[in-house]
Amino acid sequence: MAKILGESGRYVSDEAVRQRRRILVTVCGIIAVLGVIEGIILSSYIPLGWLAGWGKAAILLVALIGIWAIDKWGNEKVTVIEKKQDNMRRGAAGEIQIGNLLTNLPNEFCVINDLSTPNGNIDHVVVGPTGVFVLDTKAWRGVVASDGKGELLLNGQPTDKPYVRQFVGRMMGVREKVLTLAPGMEAHFNAVFVFTAAASGSEVGNHRVI
Repeated sequence: MAKILGESGRYVSDEAVRQRRRILVTVCGIIAVLGVIEGIILSSYIPLGWLAGWGKAAILLVALIGIWAIDKWGNEKVTVIEKKQDNMRRGAAGEIQIGNLLTNLPNEFCVINDLSTPNGNIDHVVVGPTGVFVLDTKAWRGVVASDGKGELLLNGQPTDKPYVRQFVGRMMGVREKVLTLAPGMEAHFNAVFVFTAAASGSEVGNHRVI
């Protein structure tokens, strides 16, 4: 059994909690703004000698437009955050799944889960007699392929970030740190994407996704 350091999925799980808090703050903010607008609407019906009828009508119209705009914005914002939260929960489950599989490696291996680096979080680092493997787990659904330019396609569409470039950068950061702490060390460093829900038979360059 491999030596295990750290807990799989902790970073993503904590981020999901932060997203829930953002949803709560967003909803409370929307309620507060709607309350102010409601007060403006009610006050427009209070007889004010200095305010003409058309002035009250203008205030009412602006308030109604404001309610509609804030409601639309709020619904879109909450929907986006909830979608991100669902993706994070699925990602955390994938990391936990891979973390459990890595525990079955022989005793000569050491597995470091959720490693924080200046360049970003790394899901798993496996160190053993065959080298150092830096793993990035993705719970993407569909077909993963290469765009022919060194990046990935998901279901035939470009991804929203340069995942390959960023991941290789994190891997090189780990390599630099290890070689600084252990000068003269000879080890092969490998960046490995793990797709827990990708379609079987997908290809990224010359590598199959299973």
